[in-house]
Amino acid sequence: MTPLALGITNPTQVQAAASEVESLDILINNAGSMLPDDPLNFAALERHLAVNLFGSNEYVTHFAGRTGICQDGGSDRRTV
Repeated sequence: MTPLALGITNPTQVQAAASEVESLDILINNAGSMLPDDPLNFAALERHLAVNLFGSNEYVTHFAGRTGICQDGGSDRRTV
């Protein structure tokens, strides 16, 4: 196992980390953000979406594309 530390909301860091990976058996995204009690706090909502939606998409897209996951359509590929 090779852990890679990166900021999931930083596309440059995500792309740089993905470029270091030659093969990939499992990809774990442990990033997460919760909204504060104030649902009208726009800055908090932006951060929530950046981490939980856009950052996660960027992360999976770069790593999956870099390593060939999902390109062969194999039934053993799962996104959870």
